[in-house]
Amino acid sequence: MARRGHRNAPLIQALKYHLLKEDLDLDTIQCINLLFSCAKLNIRDWRLLNKISIALLSHLESSKNSNSLSAKQTINDRLLVSVLMSLSTLHWLSRPLVDRLIDLLLKNEKETKLLPETETASTDHQKLSVPHIVSVLTAAANLNYLPEK
Repeated sequence: MARRGHRNAPLIQALKYHLLKEDLDLDTIQCINLLFSCAKLNIRDWRLLNKISIALLSHLESSKNSNSLSAKQTINDRLLVSVLMSLSTLHWLSRPLVDRLIDLLLKNEKETKLLPETETASTDHQKLSVPHIVSVLTAAANLNYLPEK
């Protein structure tokens, strides 16, 4: 719908209704895709965004505790930047989620710097490129995000 520039409002309302009504167990990638879709279609329903943010944060926190995700749900830094850009487009500041995303990006960046050059290319967390760093800073600025530290 977004590619064609056509928003079918009744269909969007029905999707929002069912996503809010059902207690869906969304995985990490589904949460990321939903946030991206909401940003592309300019869906700014606070209840839906809150539900997605809480689900995504719980997945990120559980991955922090278990220190690994399944192979299907591997989250690289580019996906984390994509989530930040989607939140920025929606002007949705979920402080705990943004804090966690920024922490993950900084942690992954520090780990990448500690690896020898030959190992850097083989890891999931490669150094962020300059455009990705600019995207993170732009997203933080759009959200009026200031870290507590």
